[in-house]
Amino acid sequence: MFNELFSEYFNSKPVIIGGLALLAIVYGYDVWAHHFLLFRNLTNDTLNNATNNAMSVIFSLYSFYYFYLLLKDYKPVSLKTSASFWWVAGVFCYYFGSTAVNLLRDKLQSPYFDFLPYMLLVSIWIIYGCWSYSFICRRWATTRSNS
Repeated sequence: MFNELFSEYFNSKPVIIGGLALLAIVYGYDVWAHHFLLFRNLTNDTLNNATNNAMSVIFSLYSFYYFYLLLKDYKPVSLKTSASFWWVAGVFCYYFGSTAVNLLRDKLQSPYFDFLPYMLLVSIWIIYGCWSYSFICRRWATTRSNS
C-alpha cells in the first residue's frame, strides 16, 4: 500500500525494497538468535520481538514520510474525504502507539493496574476506525465518479 501511495510522488521501489530488506535481515537475526525456532527458554513473547519493533518503526517512518509528502504537495487535498490519508493515519496511530508501548513497557506497568492491554485495545480501535472511514471515503469516491 505504501508503494502505491509513494508512487504518486517519486519512484518508491528503492524505499520499499530497502524496508523489506531491513525486515528480512532483522527477521533472520531473530530466527538465528532463537536457535532456528527451537522454543527453549523463551519468556512471554520474545520470539520475533525485534522484527515486530523494526516493522513498527519502518511503518511509522513510512507514515511520517507520507504526511511530509502530503504537506509538501502543491495540490490541495481534502483530508475529510481522502481515503489514503485516513488509511495512513490508522497505520501511524497503531504502529507508533505499539512502538511506544513496547519501548516503555517497563515504565507503564503498575503493580496495581495493568494499563498495557487497554492501551493496545485503544490503538486497535483507532486503526480499525480509521480504516473503516478510509473504506467509506473510497466508496464515496467511486460512487461519485460512477454517477
